[in-house]
Amino acid sequence: MEEALERLLAESPELAAAHANLKADEIMVQREKVEPIPNLFIEGSAGRNFEASETVYGVRAFVEVPLFDWNQGTIRQAKADWRRQRNEVRRTELSLRQSLADWFRRFRTALQKVTEYQNVILPQSEQRYVTRLKSYRADRETWPGVLEAQQDFFHRRLIYIDQLVAWRQAQVAIDGFLLVGGLEPPAGVVPPGHIDSVPKPR
Repeated sequence: MEEALERLLAESPELAAAHANLKADEIMVQREKVEPIPNLFIEGSAGRNFEASETVYGVRAFVEVPLFDWNQGTIRQAKADWRRQRNEVRRTELSLRQSLADWFRRFRTALQKVTEYQNVILPQSEQRYVTRLKSYRADRETWPGVLEAQQDFFHRRLIYIDQLVAWRQAQVAIDGFLLVGGLEPPAGVVPPGHIDSVPKPR
């Protein structure tokens, strides 16, 4: 469990995306802080003074100094976005921990049932079926009793297969960073080409 949790927190694509968004918000805060710093503009010019028959040069420098607008509102907004994304990183981490605990519980439960069915339930059920079949051949058991034992054995095998599937699903989910259901359509999305029914279609 601890090894899977460390791997999940270190390599989860969901958490990596949240950290990337946090880094982008940090850069945005830094950018907005330097936005009000004025730029120094320097212009150079050259020309010809025909009266004095000489070439003249000129240099001009100017700075736009913001007196009132120091970008305070945008800086506050960028900081708020950064704080929100920092909390989103924490929320994503807690959500992954909770999902991992749920999938690990499913994994352990299914594994326990698979082991129990392999070692105890299926051998006993098969032995009952074989014993009743032998008793029927020796005229000590009725055929409905044999069918009942056979049906019970097959039913328990189906349950065993279901538990095997649940165990493998949980194992795949844990090994796959809990990224499940990617091939299922998203809920609430209208498929392309859909026309809503109206009383008077055009």
